Amino acid sequence: MAPAENLRYQERYFFLFVPAASASEVPALSLYAAIDLGSNSLRLLIARVTGDKIEPLYWEMHTTRLGEGLRPGRPLSEVAVERSLSALRGWREIIRGFGVPGPAVMVVATSAVREATNGRDFAAGVRGATGWTVRVLSGSEEAALSYRGAISVLGRPGVVVDIGGRSTEVIVPVLGGEVPDLFSFPLGALRCTEENTSEHTMVKAMAPAIERVADCGWPLIGVGGTLTTLAAIYHRLEVYDPDVVHGTFLPVETLDALVDRLASLSLEERCRLPGLQPQRADIIVAGSRICQAVMHWGGFSGVTVSEADILWGVILELQA
Repeated sequence: MAPAENLRYQERYFFLFVPAASASEVPALSLYAAIDLGSNSLRLLIARVTGDKIEPLYWEMHTTRLGEGLRPGRPLSEVAVERSLSALRGWREIIRGFGVPGPAVMVVATSAVREATNGRDFAAGVRGATGWTVRVLSGSEEAALSYRGAISVLGRPGVVVDIGGRSTEVIVPVLGGEVPDLFSFPLGALRCTEENTSEHTMVKAMAPAIERVADCGWPLIGVGGTLTTLAAIYHRLEVYDPDVVHGTFLPVETLDALVDRLASLSLEERCRLPGLQPQRADIIVAGSRICQAVMHWGGFSGVTVSEADILWGVILELQA
C-alpha cells in the first residue's frame, strides 16, 4: 500500500498510490469507489480488484465534522452539511477522472446521518449534488462491513473494534465460519468529547460486547481514525505512511502510556505532535479511552491496527 504521493492540506489528506498517468490505464471493469460519510470525516477509496485482492489506487479524507454538535432529535448543522457536500462534489470529478463506472460507486452513511432528523434530506442533497444514492447503514450493517474489510487484509479472524466519530462497533468472530456477533454502541471520539463521557459510562454501555469478548482468546484488531492516529503517533510519522501504520501492534502498556501523555498535553501541544492531525487533536483522547475500555475490560494484551476497514468492506460488497 505504499503511496507514491502524499499531499497535506488544512482539512484534506490524500494518497495517490499509482502515478497519475498510469491510473487512466486501469481497466474500468475492475475499478470500484467507496465513500464513507462518517460523523467526523468523509473518506474515499478508489481501488482495483483482482480476484479477492484489493489494490488501492487513491484514498482521500476530508474532516467535515458532519456530526458536530448533533443531539437526539436534532438535525445536522447547515454548515457541516455544506462542508460535506462541497467535498463530495470534488470527489465526483476525481472518480470520473479515474473512469470508475457509475454502478461501481457506493456511498454509505453511518451514525450521524442515521440519527439526525434531517438525515434523509441530507441524503437527497447528496443525490442532487452528485447523482449518488446514499445507503444509510444500520449499526449491524456498519459492523459487518468493517469486519469484512479488516480481516480481508490481515488474513486472520479477531475481535474488531471500529471507533468512529459517534459510534463504536465491536465484532466478535464465531467458530465454524458462522456470521460474527455484531455490536454497535452510541460511543465515538467526537460524541464522547462533546459529552465528556466517563470511562465508567463507556464500560457500562459496552457491557454486552465486553462480556462476550472477555478472555475469548481472539486477538484485538483496531480500525478507524483513532487507532490509525495512535499508531502514527507511536511511530512519530511526520508524513503519514499507511504501510507503516498497517499491522502495528500496540501493547496495552504502550497504549496506556501514550494516552496518558496525550491527556496531559494542551490542545496546542497535541497539534504539534508528529503523527497527529490537528483536526483530530481535540477528540483523540476520548476515542483512545474507548479503545482502552475494550482492552482493559476484555482482557486483551494489545491491539493490532488495520488500515483496511469499512471502505474495504464496501469495495468487496460491490465486487461480489
